[in-house]
Amino acid sequence: MLRFTLHTLGGFVSALLVLAGCAPVLEGAACASDEDCPEGVCVVGVCAEGETLDAARPDADAGVRDASATDARGGGPTDGPLELDSSGSPDASPPPSDAAPPPVDADVPPGAECRDGDPPLVEPCGQNLRGERSRACVDGRWRAAEDSACLDPDECANGSESREACDSPGPGQRRRTCVDGRWGEFGPCIVGDECAQGQMDSVPCGVNGQGLAARVCEAGRWSLPGACVDPDACRNGSRERAQCGFNGRGTHERLCAGGQWGPFDGCVVPDVCPSGQQEVTPCGFNLRGVQVRVCDEGLWAPYQACIDPDECQDGRLEAEACGAERLGRRTRACANGNWAEFGPCVEEGVCSEGQVDAQACGRNGRGQSSRRCAQGMWGPYGACEDPDVCLDGELDRRACGANQRGSQVRICGNGRWGEYSACADPDLCVDGSRSLLPCGLNARGQQERICSAGQWQVRGACVDPDVCLDGAGEQQACGPNLRGRRSRSCVLGRWDEWTPCVDGDQCANGTAEQVPCGLNDRGRSNRSCLDGVWSPWSACVDPDECIDGAEREFVCGFNDRGRQVSTCVDGLFGEPGACVDPDECEELDQDLQDCGINNRGTKVRNCEGGRWSEFNLCVDPDECAFGATRTVPCGLNLRGSAFESCPGGRWVAEEGCMDLDVCRDRETQARICTGVVVEGLSRCEFGQWVMLPCPF
Repeated sequence: MLRFTLHTLGGFVSALLVLAGCAPVLEGAACASDEDCPEGVCVVGVCAEGETLDAARPDADAGVRDASATDARGGGPTDGPLELDSSGSPDASPPPSDAAPPPVDADVPPGAECRDGDPPLVEPCGQNLRGERSRACVDGRWRAAEDSACLDPDECANGSESREACDSPGPGQRRRTCVDGRWGEFGPCIVGDECAQGQMDSVPCGVNGQGLAARVCEAGRWSLPGACVDPDACRNGSRERAQCGFNGRGTHERLCAGGQWGPFDGCVVPDVCPSGQQEVTPCGFNLRGVQVRVCDEGLWAPYQACIDPDECQDGRLEAEACGAERLGRRTRACANGNWAEFGPCVEEGVCSEGQVDAQACGRNGRGQSSRRCAQGMWGPYGACEDPDVCLDGELDRRACGANQRGSQVRICGNGRWGEYSACADPDLCVDGSRSLLPCGLNARGQQERICSAGQWQVRGACVDPDVCLDGAGEQQACGPNLRGRRSRSCVLGRWDEWTPCVDGDQCANGTAEQVPCGLNDRGRSNRSCLDGVWSPWSACVDPDECIDGAEREFVCGFNDRGRQVSTCVDGLFGEPGACVDPDECEELDQDLQDCGINNRGTKVRNCEGGRWSEFNLCVDPDECAFGATRTVPCGLNLRGSAFESCPGGRWVAEEGCMDLDVCRDRETQARICTGVVVEGLSRCEFGQWVMLPCPF
């Protein structure tokens, strides 16, 4: 790719020489001789004192941007040379890596120039540098930071202390500490000394709690912490924005991790070129002319008209009529951009047999079409044999870039298309694409940003799973008089458990406590704290005489083998309950009891071992109840009945038996049958005789 440097547009002629391959060295106000430029003429007096114009060769080094081309904030052009690209596209490459970084917001002084509408500058502020304060561009000047209020989420500086007087359990002081920008709760009221005179101590402080502030014990009280010695430069997880880009209108950010600022991320810039920069591209018949365009407000303006020293395309043929009757034709060729003299006139219709005539044709007049003389007459011209595929100087543009909003240009030279230039793309990203960026205390969080109109938009809020910086540690006062210390460390973004408190005190000075005591823990024993040590427990004052639920027994019962129980309720014994006696009688006692049908009999039982024996059999003179009656069976088969009554305990018959039977069941008798006595022919059934027939 052909590249050259142009000091000013006034060096136009020198630029033409460069494009032609000429490389004059201008010393003072004079150039070298024409011998330095065999293909052209060295023009004298068009350069600045001491300027050197490097030779531009197709294989020459592309060169680097002169750092003086822009001011300290990427502003307009200076008197230094500009880098120009013959491809016609601006060189939008970023500054070299060793260039000075752009200023961060806090480094831009009040009154510095800016453009109205530029994004406001944001710088950290507040007690722990977690707040933000913005600075606006007003009337082309940055305002001072003091002109805007600090939006600080914190109410105190980490590690600082606040104290107040207290009077319970006695006149003293209590204090609280600032942790993560918020005041903690006040501790207990400390009566007496909390430290030894001259004792030294340190408390955590700083933007991330990693610094230390010293304090000394004076008159039994810790002094307020001194200046914080903080190794950290920024608050973990905070972001800082800086200006960047060609004209300082872009922004990029960096993240604070481990208390130190990380590198800036990619620049989100709306501009494609430095304002005021000029770009020159070759143009004209033989690309020895130049076209200039200027960067205006970060965007390239259209190219100006081409300034071309040539009047024709090299190698092109031109014909014109000639002869007496203007029937002939003569031609001339273009060399070094100028037409040569016309050749001899070739008369139409008058030619020698076999003579050949050619004329220029094609896109750039470098083709040839020929005709032959036959029988004294010229034949028609044949087809044009054109080696070119494009018109010299013709520009071909095509879309390119992330969203096809950029452009690439190629130029036709010597009838052939050149290579496409680098893509001049105003976009940084593909529309609609999303990017997740690490963020947070340990860069394990994520922030999403979306590409719109080819530019990365403002990041969303950081979704950070961590609450602390890995490896960070913090200390905290502990113990009843806050004279102890405990610590904890951050592991994988989470605070681990507090270590046990290292404290020599047993109790808070001036406090007192009671404990239950006595038979049922309804008594009280007291002790008080003095200089962190408990006094001995006082004697127990107990209102109870017994343990709830306890029992005491008393002897009772027929033979003093029974028991009565009294139970302890609310520390006092109640009245004895009923006697629980295993015996039911006194030894050797005898118990007589009436018995019998008419209760005229007797039965006896004896007391043996405190228990009644069984009654003996009843001795009863009676066999029936007074006045009772009954019917009793009688007769041959007991199917008769007789009536009896009991007038004096014994049964007496009232009348004889009433019996219908005449014989005893199954009894038999003999009977005479035809003069013969036969046994069993009469048999008694149900008290009556039944006659059986004679067997013969």
